[in-house]
Amino acid sequence: SKNCKYCYNFLNHNIFMKILIIHGQTFEFGGAEKSMLGLKNLLEKEGYEVKFFSYFTKENSKILYYSKIRKIFSIFYFPIIFRNLIKEVLKSDRIVVSITGNIVCAPSIWSGLILSKLFNKKCIVYIHEPLLPFWGLTKLENILLMPIRWLDILIFKLFKPKIIICNSEFTKKFTKLNYKIKDEIQVIYPIFHLA
Repeated sequence: SKNCKYCYNFLNHNIFMKILIIHGQTFEFGGAEKSMLGLKNLLEKEGYEVKFFSYFTKENSKILYYSKIRKIFSIFYFPIIFRNLIKEVLKSDRIVVSITGNIVCAPSIWSGLILSKLFNKKCIVYIHEPLLPFWGLTKLENILLMPIRWLDILIFKLFKPKIIICNSEFTKKFTKLNYKIKDEIQVIYPIFHLA
């Protein structure tokens, strides 16, 4: 299909290529996680070497899991995650940054975008849901998240990858509006069935 060819052109058909998938958390397991594991399985079947990076897991995220307010403090893990990702990015040929609507993913997303640009690695961003959606948040949460939302937009503008993919037309429309993107964005629907 057209979408598959689009992805494979990005990967250059090099079966020895090392792909790094950066997904911020795995303490929740929903559609985004299934889709990224599906992508990992698909790439491995094609012969690629794939590394799945996720900093926040069930083991180290219990304090964050039960409170949206606590999750805001996850951004202070940025220096740790950035440092941990440097080695992984250097060892990889291509980077896939997975964006979901969970603030704990922010340090991994920002680290992936910045490092791929610094080390001149081809990067593709797959947006399952905007990082900081406006829906489902209280007024207090929106006020507390506003500086982080501005920082997210700034980092995305400064280190924007050439290839952006969304999982639906709705996400594409919101992404273009939120990040003021004029470039074309591809829509590739999730591949849950391969997870």
